[in-house]
Amino acid sequence: MASPQHLGVALALGLLLPRDEDDMDDDDDRAPRPRVEDTDEDSSKHQLACWVLRETRFVGSVDEATKRLPWAATRRRLASSFVDPALGEEVAVYCTQQLVALAEAPDGVVDLLDDMRSWLRPEKNEEDEEVEREHFLAPDSLFGVFVRRSLLEATETHFDGVARTYDRVCEYVRRYQEEDDSGSFYASLLTRRDLDLFLERRILAAASVCGSVTLEETEKECSKIEALEPDLPRSSYLRFVASLYGREYLGALDHLHRYFDYAGSRGGPVSPNDEKGARGVVQYAALNLACLHARFGHARLASCALDEAVRVAQQRHDHACVTFALGWLRYVDIREAEYEAETYGADPASRGAFMPSTRLVSISQ
Repeated sequence: MASPQHLGVALALGLLLPRDEDDMDDDDDRAPRPRVEDTDEDSSKHQLACWVLRETRFVGSVDEATKRLPWAATRRRLASSFVDPALGEEVAVYCTQQLVALAEAPDGVVDLLDDMRSWLRPEKNEEDEEVEREHFLAPDSLFGVFVRRSLLEATETHFDGVARTYDRVCEYVRRYQEEDDSGSFYASLLTRRDLDLFLERRILAAASVCGSVTLEETEKECSKIEALEPDLPRSSYLRFVASLYGREYLGALDHLHRYFDYAGSRGGPVSPNDEKGARGVVQYAALNLACLHARFGHARLASCALDEAVRVAQQRHDHACVTFALGWLRYVDIREAEYEAETYGADPASRGAFMPSTRLVSISQ
Protein backbone atom coordinates (compact mmCIF):
# COMPACT_ATOMS: atom_id res chain seq x y z
CA MET A 1 0.00 0.00 0.00
CA ALA A 2 1.13 3.55 -0.61
CA SER A 3 2.49 5.54 2.30
CA PRO A 4 0.10 8.31 3.42
CA GLN A 5 3.11 10.60 3.71
CA HIS A 6 3.91 9.95 0.04
CA LEU A 7 0.35 10.89 -0.87
CA GLY A 8 0.82 14.15 1.04
CA VAL A 9 4.00 14.81 -0.93
CA ALA A 10 2.07 14.02 -4.13
CA LEU A 11 -0.47 16.70 -3.19
CA ALA A 12 2.39 19.21 -3.07
CA LEU A 13 3.74 17.86 -6.34
CA GLY A 14 0.37 18.59 -7.94
CA LEU A 15 0.96 22.30 -7.30
CA LEU A 16 3.80 22.18 -9.83
CA LEU A 17 1.40 21.14 -12.58
CA PRO A 18 -1.37 23.21 -14.20
CA ARG A 19 -4.86 22.57 -12.94
CA ASP A 20 -7.70 21.60 -15.24
CA GLU A 21 -10.47 24.13 -15.55
CA ASP A 22 -12.98 21.41 -14.68
CA ASP A 23 -11.40 21.07 -11.22
CA MET A 24 -11.58 24.74 -10.22
CA ASP A 25 -14.51 24.31 -7.83
CA ASP A 26 -12.71 24.71 -4.50
CA ASP A 27 -14.57 24.07 -1.29
CA ASP A 28 -15.35 27.37 0.40
CA ASP A 29 -14.25 25.95 3.77
CA ARG A 30 -10.77 25.12 2.52
CA ALA A 31 -7.81 27.31 1.68
CA PRO A 32 -7.59 28.30 -2.00
CA ARG A 33 -4.97 26.71 -4.19
CA PRO A 34 -1.71 28.66 -3.71
CA ARG A 35 -0.14 30.37 -6.69
CA VAL A 36 3.31 28.86 -7.18
CA GLU A 37 5.13 31.11 -9.65
CA ASP A 38 7.87 30.21 -12.09
CA THR A 39 9.73 33.42 -12.76
CA ASP A 40 13.42 32.57 -12.28
CA GLU A 41 15.72 29.98 -10.75
CA ASP A 42 14.83 31.06 -7.23
CA SER A 43 11.11 30.96 -7.87
CA SER A 44 8.65 29.39 -5.47
CA LYS A 45 8.05 26.59 -7.97
CA HIS A 46 11.74 25.77 -7.92
CA GLN A 47 11.76 25.77 -4.12
CA LEU A 48 8.75 23.45 -3.99
CA ALA A 49 10.31 21.10 -6.54
CA CYS A 50 13.48 20.87 -4.46
CA TRP A 51 11.42 20.03 -1.38
CA VAL A 52 9.55 17.25 -3.19
CA LEU A 53 12.85 15.76 -4.36
CA ARG A 54 14.20 15.77 -0.82
CA GLU A 55 11.07 14.08 0.51
CA THR A 56 11.24 11.29 -2.07
CA ARG A 57 14.78 10.28 -1.17
CA PHE A 58 15.55 6.76 0.00
CA VAL A 59 15.40 5.69 3.62
CA GLY A 60 18.58 6.64 5.47
CA SER A 61 17.74 4.50 8.50
CA VAL A 62 14.65 3.19 10.23
CA ASP A 63 15.02 5.69 13.07
CA GLU A 64 15.51 8.63 10.71
CA ALA A 65 12.52 7.65 8.57
CA THR A 66 10.33 7.22 11.64
CA LYS A 67 11.11 10.79 12.67
CA ARG A 68 10.54 12.19 9.17
CA LEU A 69 7.25 10.44 8.34
CA PRO A 70 4.77 12.17 10.73
CA TRP A 71 2.81 14.86 8.90
CA ALA A 72 3.52 17.46 11.59
CA ALA A 73 7.25 17.17 10.81
CA THR A 74 6.59 17.00 7.07
CA ARG A 75 4.45 20.13 7.23
CA ARG A 76 7.16 22.06 9.08
CA ARG A 77 9.74 21.11 6.47
CA LEU A 78 7.35 22.14 3.69
CA ALA A 79 6.63 25.54 5.21
CA SER A 80 10.33 26.27 5.83
CA SER A 81 11.38 25.31 2.29
CA PHE A 82 10.15 28.64 0.83
CA VAL A 83 12.02 31.93 0.98
CA ASP A 84 8.70 33.67 1.58
CA PRO A 85 7.40 32.42 4.97
CA ALA A 86 3.83 33.51 4.17
CA LEU A 87 3.76 31.49 0.97
CA GLY A 88 5.34 28.51 2.71
CA GLU A 89 2.65 28.53 5.38
CA GLU A 90 -0.05 28.93 2.73
CA VAL A 91 1.21 25.88 0.81
CA ALA A 92 1.54 23.85 4.03
CA VAL A 93 -2.03 24.70 5.10
CA TYR A 94 -3.38 23.85 1.66
CA CYS A 95 -1.66 20.44 1.51
CA THR A 96 -2.73 19.67 5.07
CA GLN A 97 -6.37 20.43 4.32
CA GLN A 98 -6.22 18.32 1.17
CA LEU A 99 -4.69 15.43 3.10
CA VAL A 100 -7.34 15.63 5.83
CA ALA A 101 -10.00 15.66 3.11
CA LEU A 102 -8.68 12.33 1.81
CA ALA A 103 -9.73 10.72 5.09
CA GLU A 104 -13.33 11.87 4.74
CA ALA A 105 -14.27 9.24 2.16
CA PRO A 106 -12.51 6.60 0.01
CA ASP A 107 -13.48 8.57 -3.08
CA GLY A 108 -10.90 11.20 -2.15
CA VAL A 109 -8.06 8.67 -2.34
CA VAL A 110 -9.41 7.25 -5.60
CA ASP A 111 -9.66 10.73 -7.13
CA LEU A 112 -6.10 11.56 -6.09
CA LEU A 113 -4.80 8.34 -7.66
CA ASP A 114 -6.69 9.17 -10.85
CA ASP A 115 -5.13 12.63 -10.87
CA MET A 116 -1.67 11.12 -10.43
CA ARG A 117 -2.28 8.83 -13.40
CA SER A 118 -3.28 11.81 -15.51
CA TRP A 119 0.02 13.50 -14.68
CA LEU A 120 1.82 10.60 -16.35
CA ARG A 121 -0.52 9.59 -19.13
CA PRO A 122 -1.95 12.65 -20.86
CA GLU A 123 -4.10 12.26 -23.91
CA LYS A 124 -2.12 12.52 -27.11
CA ASN A 125 -2.70 15.76 -28.95
CA GLU A 126 -0.60 16.31 -32.04
CA GLU A 127 -1.62 19.96 -32.24
CA ASP A 128 -0.44 20.72 -28.69
CA GLU A 129 2.82 18.77 -28.32
CA GLU A 130 4.73 21.61 -26.64
CA VAL A 131 2.15 21.97 -23.87
CA GLU A 132 2.25 18.23 -23.30
CA ARG A 133 6.03 18.16 -22.91
CA GLU A 134 5.99 21.12 -20.55
CA HIS A 135 3.09 20.30 -18.28
CA PHE A 136 3.23 16.54 -17.81
CA LEU A 137 5.73 14.31 -16.05
CA ALA A 138 8.00 12.03 -18.04
CA PRO A 139 7.57 8.48 -16.69
CA ASP A 140 11.34 8.00 -16.36
CA SER A 141 11.98 11.33 -14.59
CA LEU A 142 12.57 11.55 -10.84
CA PHE A 143 9.05 12.84 -10.25
CA GLY A 144 7.63 10.31 -12.71
CA VAL A 145 9.31 7.39 -10.97
CA PHE A 146 8.01 8.61 -7.61
CA VAL A 147 4.43 8.87 -8.94
CA ARG A 148 4.56 5.48 -10.65
CA ARG A 149 5.94 3.82 -7.52
CA SER A 150 3.24 5.38 -5.34
CA LEU A 151 0.54 4.25 -7.77
CA LEU A 152 1.95 0.74 -7.87
CA GLU A 153 2.04 0.47 -4.09
CA ALA A 154 -1.50 1.89 -3.72
CA THR A 155 -3.10 -0.35 -6.35
CA GLU A 156 -0.94 -3.45 -5.96
CA THR A 157 -3.96 -5.62 -5.19
CA HIS A 158 -6.55 -3.42 -6.90
CA PHE A 159 -9.52 -2.64 -4.62
CA ASP A 160 -8.04 -4.26 -1.51
CA GLY A 161 -4.88 -2.20 -1.93
CA VAL A 162 -6.84 1.04 -2.28
CA ALA A 163 -8.96 0.14 0.76
CA ARG A 164 -5.88 -0.52 2.90
CA THR A 165 -4.32 2.72 1.67
CA TYR A 166 -7.46 4.60 2.72
CA ASP A 167 -7.38 2.96 6.16
CA ARG A 168 -3.76 4.01 6.57
CA VAL A 169 -4.59 7.57 5.50
CA CYS A 170 -7.35 7.73 8.13
CA GLU A 171 -4.98 6.51 10.85
CA TYR A 172 -2.26 8.87 9.62
CA VAL A 173 -4.58 11.89 9.75
CA ARG A 174 -5.94 10.86 13.15
CA ARG A 175 -2.45 10.69 14.62
CA TYR A 176 -1.61 14.07 13.11
CA GLN A 177 -4.72 15.66 14.62
CA GLU A 178 -3.98 14.07 18.00
CA GLU A 179 -0.28 15.03 17.74
CA ASP A 180 0.74 11.42 18.25
CA ASP A 181 4.25 10.93 16.86
CA SER A 182 4.98 7.50 18.37
CA GLY A 183 7.31 5.51 16.17
CA SER A 184 5.69 2.09 15.83
CA PHE A 185 2.96 3.16 13.42
CA TYR A 186 5.24 5.29 11.26
CA ALA A 187 7.85 2.56 11.03
CA SER A 188 5.13 0.29 9.62
CA LEU A 189 4.65 2.75 6.74
CA LEU A 190 8.06 1.83 5.33
CA THR A 191 7.61 -0.43 2.32
CA ARG A 192 9.58 -3.57 1.58
CA ARG A 193 11.25 -1.77 -1.31
CA ASP A 194 12.36 1.09 0.96
CA LEU A 195 13.93 -1.34 3.42
CA ASP A 196 15.54 -3.41 0.67
CA LEU A 197 17.15 -0.34 -0.89
CA PHE A 198 18.35 0.78 2.53
CA LEU A 199 20.00 -2.61 3.10
CA GLU A 200 21.62 -2.44 -0.32
CA ARG A 201 23.12 0.97 0.46
CA ARG A 202 24.35 -0.23 3.85
CA ILE A 203 25.99 -3.28 2.24
CA LEU A 204 27.81 -1.11 -0.32
CA ALA A 205 28.95 1.28 2.40
CA ALA A 206 30.15 -1.53 4.65
CA ALA A 207 32.00 -3.27 1.81
CA SER A 208 33.68 -0.10 0.55
CA VAL A 209 35.19 1.01 3.87
CA CYS A 210 36.60 -1.66 6.17
CA GLY A 211 35.35 -1.23 9.72
CA SER A 212 32.64 1.29 8.80
CA VAL A 213 30.06 -0.86 10.60
CA THR A 214 30.40 -3.02 13.69
CA LEU A 215 28.71 -6.30 14.47
CA GLU A 216 26.68 -4.69 17.25
CA GLU A 217 25.41 -1.84 15.06
CA THR A 218 24.58 -4.24 12.24
CA GLU A 219 22.65 -6.56 14.53
CA LYS A 220 20.58 -3.66 15.91
CA GLU A 221 19.74 -2.38 12.41
CA CYS A 222 18.86 -5.81 11.07
CA SER A 223 16.70 -6.60 14.09
CA LYS A 224 14.68 -3.41 13.57
CA ILE A 225 14.24 -4.12 9.88
CA GLU A 226 13.29 -7.77 10.39
CA ALA A 227 10.67 -6.71 12.94
CA LEU A 228 9.02 -4.77 10.09
CA GLU A 229 9.79 -7.12 7.20
CA PRO A 230 11.21 -10.50 8.29
CA ASP A 231 11.60 -11.86 4.76
CA LEU A 232 14.51 -9.75 3.47
CA PRO A 233 17.56 -11.83 2.42
CA ARG A 234 19.84 -8.79 2.26
CA SER A 235 19.75 -8.50 6.05
CA SER A 236 21.68 -11.79 6.17
CA TYR A 237 24.14 -10.48 3.60
CA LEU A 238 24.71 -7.30 5.63
CA ARG A 239 25.47 -9.48 8.64
CA PHE A 240 27.85 -11.50 6.46
CA VAL A 241 29.77 -8.37 5.42
CA ALA A 242 29.93 -7.10 9.00
CA SER A 243 31.15 -10.48 10.26
CA LEU A 244 33.67 -10.68 7.44
CA TYR A 245 35.31 -7.37 8.36
CA GLY A 246 34.87 -8.14 12.05
CA ARG A 247 36.97 -11.31 11.64
CA GLU A 248 34.11 -13.53 12.79
CA TYR A 249 34.62 -16.57 10.55
CA LEU A 250 31.85 -18.87 11.74
CA GLY A 251 29.31 -16.06 11.83
CA ALA A 252 30.25 -14.90 8.31
CA LEU A 253 30.00 -18.44 6.96
CA ASP A 254 26.61 -19.00 8.59
CA HIS A 255 25.12 -15.73 7.30
CA LEU A 256 26.50 -16.36 3.81
CA HIS A 257 24.83 -19.79 3.69
CA ARG A 258 21.62 -18.34 5.08
CA TYR A 259 21.57 -15.60 2.45
CA PHE A 260 22.09 -17.84 -0.57
CA ASP A 261 19.63 -20.42 0.74
CA TYR A 262 16.90 -17.84 0.10
CA ALA A 263 18.54 -15.74 -2.62
CA GLY A 264 17.12 -17.62 -5.58
CA SER A 265 13.48 -17.03 -4.77
CA ARG A 266 13.44 -14.04 -2.42
CA GLY A 267 15.31 -11.17 -3.97
CA GLY A 268 18.87 -12.43 -4.15
CA PRO A 269 21.50 -11.65 -6.80
CA VAL A 270 20.61 -11.96 -10.47
CA SER A 271 23.13 -12.71 -13.17
CA PRO A 272 23.19 -9.95 -15.83
CA ASN A 273 23.09 -12.63 -18.53
CA ASP A 274 20.40 -14.77 -16.94
CA GLU A 275 16.80 -13.80 -17.66
CA LYS A 276 15.32 -16.21 -15.13
CA GLY A 277 17.34 -14.81 -12.27
CA ALA A 278 17.30 -17.74 -9.86
CA ARG A 279 19.68 -19.77 -12.06
CA GLY A 280 22.27 -17.03 -11.74
CA VAL A 281 22.87 -17.51 -8.02
CA VAL A 282 25.19 -20.53 -7.82
CA GLN A 283 28.28 -18.91 -9.32
CA TYR A 284 27.94 -15.89 -7.04
CA ALA A 285 27.56 -18.13 -4.01
CA ALA A 286 30.87 -19.78 -4.88
CA LEU A 287 32.47 -16.40 -5.59
CA ASN A 288 31.42 -14.99 -2.21
CA LEU A 289 32.61 -18.15 -0.47
CA ALA A 290 35.98 -17.70 -2.14
CA CYS A 291 36.14 -14.09 -0.95
CA LEU A 292 35.41 -15.31 2.58
CA HIS A 293 38.21 -17.88 2.50
CA ALA A 294 40.63 -15.41 0.91
CA ARG A 295 39.84 -12.85 3.61
CA PHE A 296 40.80 -15.34 6.33
CA GLY A 297 43.90 -16.61 4.51
CA HIS A 298 42.50 -19.97 3.36
CA ALA A 299 44.19 -19.86 -0.04
CA ARG A 300 43.56 -23.47 -1.07
CA LEU A 301 39.87 -23.36 -0.16
CA ALA A 302 39.53 -20.02 -1.94
CA SER A 303 41.11 -21.46 -5.10
CA CYS A 304 38.71 -24.40 -5.09
CA ALA A 305 35.70 -22.11 -4.69
CA LEU A 306 36.96 -19.84 -7.47
CA ASP A 307 37.44 -22.79 -9.81
CA GLU A 308 33.80 -23.74 -9.16
CA ALA A 309 32.62 -20.15 -9.71
CA VAL A 310 34.44 -19.91 -13.04
CA ARG A 311 33.13 -23.27 -14.30
CA VAL A 312 29.51 -22.46 -13.45
CA ALA A 313 29.78 -18.91 -14.79
CA GLN A 314 31.22 -20.14 -18.08
CA GLN A 315 28.39 -22.65 -18.44
CA ARG A 316 25.87 -19.84 -17.98
CA HIS A 317 27.74 -17.35 -20.15
CA ASP A 318 28.10 -14.95 -17.23
CA HIS A 319 31.16 -13.03 -18.37
CA ALA A 320 30.95 -10.53 -15.51
CA CYS A 321 31.25 -13.28 -12.90
CA VAL A 322 34.13 -14.90 -14.81
CA THR A 323 35.98 -11.58 -14.78
CA PHE A 324 35.46 -11.12 -11.05
CA ALA A 325 36.52 -14.70 -10.31
CA LEU A 326 39.70 -14.47 -12.38
CA GLY A 327 40.59 -11.24 -10.63
CA TRP A 328 40.17 -12.86 -7.23
CA LEU A 329 42.08 -15.93 -8.43
CA ARG A 330 45.03 -13.75 -9.37
CA TYR A 331 44.89 -12.12 -5.94
CA VAL A 332 44.81 -15.51 -4.19
CA ASP A 333 47.71 -16.78 -6.32
CA ILE A 334 49.84 -13.77 -5.36
CA ARG A 335 49.04 -14.14 -1.67
CA GLU A 336 49.76 -17.88 -1.78
CA ALA A 337 53.05 -17.29 -3.57
CA GLU A 338 54.07 -14.73 -0.96
CA TYR A 339 53.20 -17.14 1.84
CA GLU A 340 55.14 -20.04 0.30
CA ALA A 341 58.08 -17.77 -0.41
CA GLU A 342 58.18 -16.77 3.26
CA THR A 343 57.81 -20.39 4.36
CA TYR A 344 60.09 -22.25 1.93
CA GLY A 345 62.40 -19.50 0.71
CA ALA A 346 62.78 -17.78 -2.66
CA ASP A 347 63.77 -20.93 -4.62
CA PRO A 348 60.85 -21.81 -6.96
CA ALA A 349 61.74 -25.51 -6.80
CA SER A 350 61.14 -25.51 -3.05
CA ARG A 351 57.59 -24.22 -3.39
CA GLY A 352 56.12 -27.48 -4.63
CA ALA A 353 53.65 -27.62 -7.51
CA PHE A 354 52.19 -24.11 -7.20
CA MET A 355 51.88 -22.82 -10.79
CA PRO A 356 49.39 -19.94 -11.18
CA SER A 357 49.81 -19.71 -14.97
CA THR A 358 48.85 -23.37 -15.42
CA ARG A 359 45.71 -22.90 -13.35
CA LEU A 360 44.66 -19.85 -15.36
CA VAL A 361 45.15 -21.68 -18.65
CA SER A 362 43.15 -24.69 -17.49
CA ILE A 363 40.28 -22.45 -16.41
CA SER A 364 40.14 -20.60 -19.72
CA GLN A 365 39.80 -23.80 -21.73
